[in-house]
Amino acid sequence: MKTILKKFKVYAPPDNKAYGLNQDGTLTITGIASTTNEDLDGEIITPDALRSLERQVAGLNLHLDHNHSYDGGIGVITEAEIQDNSLRITAIVLPE
Repeated sequence: MKTILKKFKVYAPPDNKAYGLNQDGTLTITGIASTTNEDLDGEIITPDALRSLERQVAGLNLHLDHNHSYDGGIGVITEAEIQDNSLRITAIVLPE
């Protein structure tokens, strides 16, 4: 297997200190993964689909890209909860 080292700058406005550095070097982040609002492509996720996602995402890999490539994994989703028509997740991001 070939390892490719990549560095990314990720920007997301923090939501009331929605991140925290852990003693093991990992980073815990919390934020909105999806909503029932219409997106830029005119697509809408239904409340039922959001509830289904809530049950399925804990334990899945967190990716920087939408291709979900093996090399794009940066951590794991640890919790998911629906709040105000949004799916809020907590994830652990691995150190470099």
